[in-house]
Amino acid sequence: MVGWFVAGEMGSEAAQNNLAYLLDRSTGRKVLLGKDGGDGTVAEKGRINEMAMRWWIRSAAQDNVDAMVKVGDYYCEFYIHFSRSGLIMVNVQERS
Repeated sequence: MVGWFVAGEMGSEAAQNNLAYLLDRSTGRKVLLGKDGGDGTVAEKGRINEMAMRWWIRSAAQDNVDAMVKVGDYYCEFYIHFSRSGLIMVNVQERS
């Protein structure tokens, strides 16, 4: 994972994509938080999701279509989460 991190920082699209994928899955979480996956607090999960999102965006910026889709998924998940919690107030009828 460290090798992919270094290569990703150097601009390797494949490394960025692989690192984002690992962070998005439990494999990356176990590496970063310990073998037990950490205590699973919301702050830990949010921080790892933020890291994964950064790598997805970097990969998508290099025209990786799969990464572009994943970035869209993250934005939709964020939007739905905050709109349900009442932090984002949107009138859908006005947009139509």
